[in-house]
Amino acid sequence: MNSYPECPSCGSCRAVKPKLILVDKAWIDEPGIDPRLKYFTDLRADDIRPEFLRQDPFQQFVDAFYCENCSKGFIPESMLTPDPDHRRDLYR
Repeated sequence: MNSYPECPSCGSCRAVKPKLILVDKAWIDEPGIDPRLKYFTDLRADDIRPEFLRQDPFQQFVDAFYCENCSKGFIPESMLTPDPDHRRDLYR
């Protein structure tokens, strides 16, 4: 049996494999960028805990997991920063 986390969709860990996943770049408030866009994107690099990020310019590549049963990649909650907006269920 492997030591990989359970898939958040199907709950199985048997079909979970390591996978390099690409996430959106970290949010930076800049003039001319609508701040509402911050909440209409997928998972961003600044949603990942710093100890799991690679050095620039590779921060968007995260060592995560892929479930062969569901054909979905995922990042376990333990690797994510606390989210007061509870947006995380959108990524499953």
